[in-house]
Amino acid sequence: MFQTLRYPCAHVVAACANYSLNVKQYIDDVYTLERTLRIWGNEFPVLRDILTWEVQPHAFEMLPDWSLRRRVKGRPTTMRIRNDMDVREQVDPKRCTICRTVGHNRSKCPHRNVYTGQSSRSERN
Repeated sequence: MFQTLRYPCAHVVAACANYSLNVKQYIDDVYTLERTLRIWGNEFPVLRDILTWEVQPHAFEMLPDWSLRRRVKGRPTTMRIRNDMDVREQVDPKRCTICRTVGHNRSKCPHRNVYTGQSSRSERN
């Protein structure tokens, strides 16, 4: 969050305090108390009674946007904002549990017993 939005999180404030740095130079002006008070200092106009509006509320027909509807099937997609912390290190590729080689899994292993009735443990006895 800090690198993408310059949002003041606790570990950044603690790191700046540890190195005697000014925290304000690393935080965007949007998150200052002065900016927040300036935004909320304005008055919002009070809405009149709905019956006194010039346009009647039933004059507009609300149509749903079907493209914004959530898909039900499959794995849900994440809504997180990705940053540098989400990059994963390269891991070893998956190996077959029977022959320990890369490129296939247990169901497609060429060393698997051809006979469906015979188990792999029967050869060891």
